[in-house]
Amino acid sequence: MAATAKVAEEAERLLKAGEVQEAIDLFDSALGAAGAGTGAGGLLLGKGQALLAAGRRAEAERCLARALEEAGTDGQRTFIRNLLLLSAQGAPVSTEHVALAASGDSLVSSPNCLNGGWSSGRLIVNEGIVTPVPEPCAAPSCSAGGLPAFAEEFTEFERAVVLHVSKHGAGAWDLYRGPGTASAADLRQIWELLRPAVDAALAVDPSMPCGHTCGTCPTRPACQLHGALADVEDIGAGPVAAA
Repeated sequence: MAATAKVAEEAERLLKAGEVQEAIDLFDSALGAAGAGTGAGGLLLGKGQALLAAGRRAEAERCLARALEEAGTDGQRTFIRNLLLLSAQGAPVSTEHVALAASGDSLVSSPNCLNGGWSSGRLIVNEGIVTPVPEPCAAPSCSAGGLPAFAEEFTEFERAVVLHVSKHGAGAWDLYRGPGTASAADLRQIWELLRPAVDAALAVDPSMPCGHTCGTCPTRPACQLHGALADVEDIGAGPVAAA
C-alpha cells in the first residue's frame, strides 16, 4: 500500500502540473510491476481518474470497472462508483485527492476533503454526489456471477454474457473472460437474443441472490446492464478467446 501511495502522490503532482499523459504512464508502469497483487485496485483507480481528467471516458470507465473488482475497501469502492457516475453524466472530474483515493486508508475513518467533497462516517461526496458506503452483502452478488431467478434457464455461456454486459456494457467484447470462445459479432448476437428476456425481468425489479433488488443494489451506479438494455453500441470484429 505504501508503494501505491507513493506512485499516486507523484501522479497527483503531475496531474496538477497539467502533465496528464505522464501521470497515466506512471500508473501503467506501476501496474506492470505490481500485476494483480496488493495495491492494483488503487493504481487502477488512480489511472481511471487520470484518464477521466484526459477526457478519455470510455477507457476510464473500463479501467474503473477493473478497479472496482480489485478495490480494497468499501470506501474506495464508493469513490470509484461516484467517479463512474460523474463519467456517465459527462461531468468534470477534479484531479485533487488522487493519492488519498488510491491509498484508500482513511476514506471513511475520518472527515476528509475528497474530489471536491468530503467523507464522514459512512458517506462519501464527489462533486456534489452523496453516496453512502454500503454494508457488505450477505451473499454473493451479481458482480460475483449471481443473477435473478429468470436466468436459471440460461446456459452457463449465456449467463457469462449477461455478467459481462453488467460489468462492461453491450460492447468491449475484447474484455470477455467467460466460458467458450466466440467472436465479438457472435457475443453481440447472443446478447441481442437475450436482451428481451433480461429487459422484461429487470422491469419488475427482481430480487438478486444477495437479497438486494436492482433498486436497492449498492453497486447499481457501476452496473452497466440497465444502460445496455437501452443503448446500441458498436463492436469490434476480432476473435475473443476465453481466459
